[in-house]
Amino acid sequence: MVGGDGTPDREGNLRNGDNPEDYKNATHESWNKLNKNITTAKIVIADKYEIYLLRGTDSVHGNQHIIGSVIFPHNINLASTHDTGNFEKAGYWTARDTLESGFNYIFSPCVAIAHNPQWGRYFETMGQDSKEAYKYA
Repeated sequence: MVGGDGTPDREGNLRNGDNPEDYKNATHESWNKLNKNITTAKIVIADKYEIYLLRGTDSVHGNQHIIGSVIFPHNINLASTHDTGNFEKAGYWTARDTLESGFNYIFSPCVAIAHNPQWGRYFETMGQDSKEAYKYA
């Protein structure tokens, strides 16, 4: 799982982002190297079933870990347009960028219903009206 400040180096090793220079390596190519390094990790059950690891990333606003990726507004902003096409377009570009980077799992969208604007994740929801929010999910 990659989230927060993680970024690959040129060899495909995960760096913690302590050095600002690390972010210059955040390209599709370097993320692919990192993902290929861990793709072989698997769990074998009863010498018969192979389960490969999920390689997930936080792509709530697009694949924000890649230099040059399209970044989208928070879900609450997209939902306020009342246009489901905005979510379809955001989903298309996010999936495209994320798959090109070698990830096979995305932590998005958030389908929670907001009840209190003081909640720290309120902006990641699609509002407080469940009938409206679920038509975007």
